[in-house]
Amino acid sequence: MAGEIVLAALRLILGVLRPLGVRAALVGGLGIQAWGRIRQTKDVDLLIGAAGVDPETLQKAAEAGGLARDPARAVVMLSGVTVLRFLHTDRRSGISIHVDLLMASGPVFHQVLDRARPAVLFGEAVLIPTCEDLILMKLSAGRPIDRADAVELFRLNASDLDLAYLRAQAGREGLRTELDRVETEAGSSA
Repeated sequence: MAGEIVLAALRLILGVLRPLGVRAALVGGLGIQAWGRIRQTKDVDLLIGAAGVDPETLQKAAEAGGLARDPARAVVMLSGVTVLRFLHTDRRSGISIHVDLLMASGPVFHQVLDRARPAVLFGEAVLIPTCEDLILMKLSAGRPIDRADAVELFRLNASDLDLAYLRAQAGREGLRTELDRVETEAGSSA
């Protein structure tokens, strides 16, 4: 049931963002599924390019679309990224799902959006970041689950990865040592 609620939250936020012309790439636990990494997730994470749309406008549109601002932390900063946090509560079960909008800031995140490709995932037309960019985002997040995602994404997609791009970007972002570890671990688990 939680999976159905997560997908309902995804549909709801996409319905809010599209009329505003906001580019949104599916990241997090749902986004990695486009690259073969299947795992349960309890939230929706979208990297958004909201040029010309201020956070207050996004918040009002989300509320009008049926989402609620997260009462505990409506706006948070994670690794220098502004995250607008919302809740989608399923009326039947009372289960609440987080919907996080990561506001693209700086050239790295805008590059992720520029390189993202259209796809249909879970019956929805969405932008999906490249596997390389998702690996880099996972490495920069630094949590154990994100590292595990990076290893599995690398393992599942090793033959198709643009290693030159991945290694160069990891070097620019100060993630090269961690990428080398992930690459070694993915190779030993293959």
